[in-house]
Amino acid sequence: WMRNGKPSNLDSPDGDFAKIDQMLPKKKGQTPEDRAKEIEGALDWCRNVGVKPVEDGSVPAFKKAGSIPVSRRTPDERQEDVEDILDWIRRGKPDEDDTTEEFKKIDQLIPPKAGQSPEDRARELEGALDWARNSQPVDDDHEVPPFDKIPSIPVNRRTPEDRQKDVDSILHWIRNGKDDKDDKSGDFERVDQLLPKKPLQRPEERARDLEGCLDWIRNNDIPSEDLPSVPPMKNHPEAPVVLRSPNERLKDLDDILNWVREGKPVKDEPTEEFSTIDQLLPQKKGDTPENRAEDIEGVLNWMRSNRLKLTDEELPEDFRKVPQGMLPKSRSPEDREKDLEDVLTWIRSKEPNDNPELEPFKTIDQFLPQHP
Repeated sequence: WMRNGKPSNLDSPDGDFAKIDQMLPKKKGQTPEDRAKEIEGALDWCRNVGVKPVEDGSVPAFKKAGSIPVSRRTPDERQEDVEDILDWIRRGKPDEDDTTEEFKKIDQLIPPKAGQSPEDRARELEGALDWARNSQPVDDDHEVPPFDKIPSIPVNRRTPEDRQKDVDSILHWIRNGKDDKDDKSGDFERVDQLLPKKPLQRPEERARDLEGCLDWIRNNDIPSEDLPSVPPMKNHPEAPVVLRSPNERLKDLDDILNWVREGKPVKDEPTEEFSTIDQLLPQKKGDTPENRAEDIEGVLNWMRSNRLKLTDEELPEDFRKVPQGMLPKSRSPEDREKDLEDVLTWIRSKEPNDNPELEPFKTIDQFLPQHP
């Protein structure tokens, strides 16, 4: 059909060849054989999904999309525009003729960059002007207002000298015991109540923190009278602790060690405390008299620091050993070796065995999963 000039009499009864040929765009350098395979593939897909190439007539031929507009001015002309714009910028951007009017409009549309040189600005304006000429003419009736700068973040209104003077004033107020005479406005005291103190903070560091907070309040136009009045923070009362000196603790350690080496006799009141703590602390295996004395002295020092004293009514009952019958019976290595041989013989034996002694082996074997 293709080699004969695509006549209608050689087409399919429904004209599918011509319809698909119009739908599929042609590839550059495509041979008739490749084109025939491509048309046949599309026709086969249409038949498999149960659709026809076109239901309502022929499809118009594809049209190429228009290309992107390119610059119609030569490089020399564009370079001349750059030089004209640069000369216009260097002369203070005067309004002289229609050409400079275009420069002015483009200059109002494109915001300048920080630190931009006149040469870079001229190239930027010429690029925008060239794009405008290639796409559409500049609208002479449309006046573009100049760009307004966005309001910046409020900056510090006080000079470094003023801020240093405030730091010195606050430091003088702190060192004089926070006297009201040195704080006539009351701002130092209000900020000092609001700002929590840091541990081990020096007066110089505290003065800088208060000045920074006060400077922020002034920059944000917050009246000092609107600041809430916060009562000063108080330290949490600590539990009363009775501390013993290292020499006193060393003397207690020597007394306990002598008491342990003498067989723990009950003689007077100090040794009664030793005996009470010795009953409370369980014995460690392989514990030396020195280690035992250190443990008893540590408990005794903790009790004295917390104002605790043991009495006879508070003593626990003596520990009692668990009856021997309640503990599992331990097996000797020989018994365990015999059990291992019996289990191995039972596994290797293929004949069933109704021996009651082997019943535990069967039960445990059912519980344990087989390893691959």
